[in-house]
Amino acid sequence: LVCLEGIVTKCSLIRPKVIKSVHYCPTTKKTIERKYSDLTSLEPFPSSAVYPTKDEEGNPLETEYGLSTYLDHQTISVQEMPEKAPAGQLPRSVEIILDGDLVDACK
Repeated sequence: LVCLEGIVTKCSLIRPKVIKSVHYCPTTKKTIERKYSDLTSLEPFPSSAVYPTKDEEGNPLETEYGLSTYLDHQTISVQEMPEKAPAGQLPRSVEIILDGDLVDACK
């Protein structure tokens, strides 16, 4: 748990980030699952961000949006409060990536 004090100067829109996509092939009647991870996830290695449109045999895939898993994602910029900054210096700022339940929770 981290507590941070400062002024939020920038706040991005809340966007869904794909965690797991499910694809259906009408030709073979099979479903394919694909998991995604990036440097902000807790997975040891990031996965490729290529979204599949065809299976191994070249058959087209349809994305099953209702079965896919998404995670809320947001980026904010927090600046040091001017009264706590050292005299004569500009306040420092830091960029923070928020996922899941931390999205849209800063006060």
